[in-house]
Amino acid sequence: MKPSSHPMHVPTLDCSHFQFHNDGHEAEFAAQLIDSFKRTGFVKLRNHGIPDNMIQDLFRWMREFFSLTPEDKQEAHHPPSRNTPQRGWSKYGDESTGYLQGAKGVERADVKEHFDVGDVTDILFPTRWPNSSLPGFQPFVESYYTVIYTFAPDASDLRLAHYPPVPASLITQGKAARIWPHTDFGLITPLFQDGVGGLEIENRAKCQNHPNLQADGKNDDEPDFLPVEPEPGNIMILNVSDTLERWTNGELPAGVHCVVLPSTFDQDVNSSGEAGLLPDRYSTAFFFKAARGQDVSPMDVFVTEEKKAKFPPMTSAEYQRFRTQTMYSYD
Repeated sequence: MKPSSHPMHVPTLDCSHFQFHNDGHEAEFAAQLIDSFKRTGFVKLRNHGIPDNMIQDLFRWMREFFSLTPEDKQEAHHPPSRNTPQRGWSKYGDESTGYLQGAKGVERADVKEHFDVGDVTDILFPTRWPNSSLPGFQPFVESYYTVIYTFAPDASDLRLAHYPPVPASLITQGKAARIWPHTDFGLITPLFQDGVGGLEIENRAKCQNHPNLQADGKNDDEPDFLPVEPEPGNIMILNVSDTLERWTNGELPAGVHCVVLPSTFDQDVNSSGEAGLLPDRYSTAFFFKAARGQDVSPMDVFVTEEKKAKFPPMTSAEYQRFRTQTMYSYD
């Protein structure tokens, strides 16, 4: 298939070109990676090193956990606090990503539930587990975390997400979203999704003032968001997050994304005139974050007389707390 010529096309790069230390391939891989990050905030990766069977097993465990009764999941419920990292199960309605983009005064809860896992050695914020209702879940998920943790600071988080069935009409009418438009808080986020679809990214080609794309006025009829379709073969989706944008002083802007109606969904209408239900959707993301005490203001190399620092000094933990307090409605 010929790659799209659209400026927001997200390429699929082969990590094996980088892993085998071929200088020519490494340089080409790095150039394509940075180009895609600048244009779209995203890239897709194959041959990333995480075994296919481990990803498949993770999705199987996710389905088992989210099929538990609310009473069983309550054993692992995250304590209602806006001042701590998410650890354990968060029920539908706990998280409202819509508030991150400034929306106030409207119902913006995400139509999803999720389970968050921290470093197994994190004694400050330990993960809550449903051990009595799902034996084997904790050891497997911790083993998966460890595979990715090789590259991650101790503040990083693994998220397992389930999007339950929802009437398509609620999404098309703007009354609900599986996730509202938002950016992630950390450095980068590797994501795996199932085949249902619905992930969309901001169409930067439509933004007249976006620093990395030239808008020529011909994009007015294009949508604000464009789909990132699922691909076979355990493709990893990687997106730029807030801390990397801050460190690079905006050179690599965080990728705004959401989860809405899949582009391939057939909106059948039943006898009562209502659109059909979207099927269950599952995904898993690993939020790579800077160490909690690390400064997340722009690095000196990205600050000049002409380009002043766009972001004030603060630690990674302070930034996480600031964003979390915006997103959660706990008292």
